[in-house]
Amino acid sequence: MNVYRAASAIIGLGISTVLVSQYVAHEKKPDQPTLASTLDAGAGATVGGLQEGADQESLAETGDSRFVEQELEDIESPFTRETVLALNAIVERSLSAINEFDDARKQAEATSTQGQAELLAVYQAISERAALARRDMAVEGNRMLNSGEQYNQAIFAAMVHFVEQVDDEVRREIETVQVVGGDEAES
Repeated sequence: MNVYRAASAIIGLGISTVLVSQYVAHEKKPDQPTLASTLDAGAGATVGGLQEGADQESLAETGDSRFVEQELEDIESPFTRETVLALNAIVERSLSAINEFDDARKQAEATSTQGQAELLAVYQAISERAALARRDMAVEGNRMLNSGEQYNQAIFAAMVHFVEQVDDEVRREIETVQVVGGDEAES
């Protein structure tokens, strides 16, 4: 699993969100079309940029575009500034935990001097941080959902997925080390 790339992408999106939100006005002008109004004016619902039930050949024949044109000022931030900073801080903590976990695992594989108990202690500390990040993500997610603020579901889902994956991966490794350690103790 290449967690580093996924996390970098998520954090990059969050940073971009903050930067874009600084330049894009948050209030729509009444005469500016929104993405929803642009789609509503079309001939049907769109899925992935394509009209529902249409294939690329029929789009080419009719001259319909696969993309909805928007001006920069029409694009809104996927999160409020406060929310993106809070979510990114949680993702950063998970990234830090998985990086430390990867380093500890590599070190354990490279040297046979580290005992199972010592390795488990390191993994347990990392697991506690990953579990705390997971709980904090749930709390922040619930706060955001209950506040009614608008947010980008895809970006939020990716952030949640990453934080959960980190926690799950560390827990699985702890279980593996405990099983292997238990087998060695029985020998």
